[in-house]
Amino acid sequence: MSENATLQHCDVFGLDGRLLISANDNNQMDISRLSPNVYLLKITTDKAVVFKKIVKH
Repeated sequence: MSENATLQHCDVFGLDGRLLISANDNNQMDISRLSPNVYLLKITTDKAVVFKKIVKH
């Protein structure tokens, strides 16, 4: 992602495609209620949409 990009929205999805958490107004997201597993993080900025795999232990 570009250093000059502005964060607009973040979503966490289960591997089954279900939306689990959505945040659009801050730079932090609380994933403490999620079980240990692998998730997909969708980061939307004013310049791009990026998907990242995250692992919660």
